[in-house]
Amino acid sequence: MLSILIPIYNYNCLELVKSLNKQALELDIKYEILAIDDCSSISFPDNREINLLDNCTYTELDKNIGRSCIRNRLADMAQYNNLLFIDCDSKIVSEYFLQRYLSFVKEQNIVVCGGRLYASEPPSDKKLFLHWLYGSKREVIPAAKRQRNPYHSFMSNNFLISKMLFNQIRFNEKISTYGHEDSLFGYEIKKRNATIYHTDNPLIHTGLETASTILKKERDSIKNLILISENFVDKKELANDIKLLKYALKIDKSHLTGFLVFIFNLFNNLICKNIQSNSPSLFLLDIYKLGYFCQQQSAQKR
Repeated sequence: MLSILIPIYNYNCLELVKSLNKQALELDIKYEILAIDDCSSISFPDNREINLLDNCTYTELDKNIGRSCIRNRLADMAQYNNLLFIDCDSKIVSEYFLQRYLSFVKEQNIVVCGGRLYASEPPSDKKLFLHWLYGSKREVIPAAKRQRNPYHSFMSNNFLISKMLFNQIRFNEKISTYGHEDSLFGYEIKKRNATIYHTDNPLIHTGLETASTILKKERDSIKNLILISENFVDKKELANDIKLLKYALKIDKSHLTGFLVFIFNLFNNLICKNIQSNSPSLFLLDIYKLGYFCQQQSAQKR
């Protein structure tokens, strides 16, 4: 009935799998939990205990294949028609988490997104504060609000999809680094007139990263967005669901890209200093992302 799929990278997810396994056993359903470690740079031997649990399989790859490819491989391995993708750095909030998804398992042309939460209190390590702040302010969105713009709000950390629909879309394996593989997947769902239904069935995102790591990931994400918008989609249509691309297109149309890049280069260091401080401004993070997008796009046009 249900294949629970967990891609792993540099994280101990044994407790997550135990929680999911406990719920599945109590529901008395046909299920499996498949977890693949994508050649982590840090070893977590505890994860190997996943193989000792009922209906659970843990595999370690000897070569990193990337965020998109590993999700496709998990789907290929799944024996059931209902695929529940869960990020490894997640924590179960509700004892009814799996049960809430079961009412959707017979749907073939629908994607169900459960949402995301962050801890209510900020982390004691100030280097992690930016991630917590951004996540709490920008990613914690009630289902009713996400449903107003369902494709824009698609996140792959916690979603249910039929194997039949997944195989029509799949994650684009040309997008191997971090960023916007979710956006492209949501765009492909939209193209096929499939429904995304948002529900309040969140997981807590526990894998907070430092501000410097977040900045690097934002740069990688923006490079991916440029790649996607130039090669795989209708750029104007995608801009309806991605604000960064929408504003960048408006600036380009107004012939202000060069001016914005000049300002960005002038104040880049000051902006980065604020973003990595103990009191980061999310507005300045938005400015940084827009400036970096324009800078990279301009460099490609030379």
